[in-house]
Amino acid sequence: MWSSGRIIRVVIYAIILLFLIWYGHENNPAITLDRCMADPEKYDGISLTVGNEVKVYLVSEDGFVIQQLNRRMPVRGKVKELTPGTRVTISAIFHKEGWLELQDIHIVKHREAKIWLSIIPVALIAFLFFRYFRFHPKHFQFERR
Repeated sequence: MWSSGRIIRVVIYAIILLFLIWYGHENNPAITLDRCMADPEKYDGISLTVGNEVKVYLVSEDGFVIQQLNRRMPVRGKVKELTPGTRVTISAIFHKEGWLELQDIHIVKHREAKIWLSIIPVALIAFLFFRYFRFHPKHFQFERR
């Protein structure tokens, strides 16, 4: 079974890992749209990149509206060949009135296909791992076959 020294090391490593996760969450230097919306006066005129799960919701004459999760935000700036439902990553300037001024845009193509394609190496590595190793529940570790 597990020795007391091994248990103590696992607990210490878990505490260190939890501390690092907390520290990274609290001290993230990236400026996000959430952070800008929480304190619009502070972040007025700041440049930011918005690209996490962003879709074009509506296209108008002077710009478009993006949707990120459940929030919609107007973006001013013209882009040719932009349609609702298109996934994008944008660089923009935040304005405290609640809109973004477009600086640059990247249309994300075939995102779902890229995600599914990235599963292939993970499945291959898992297959090879379990071909050469097995889990031994009594010792709670993997052993060579």
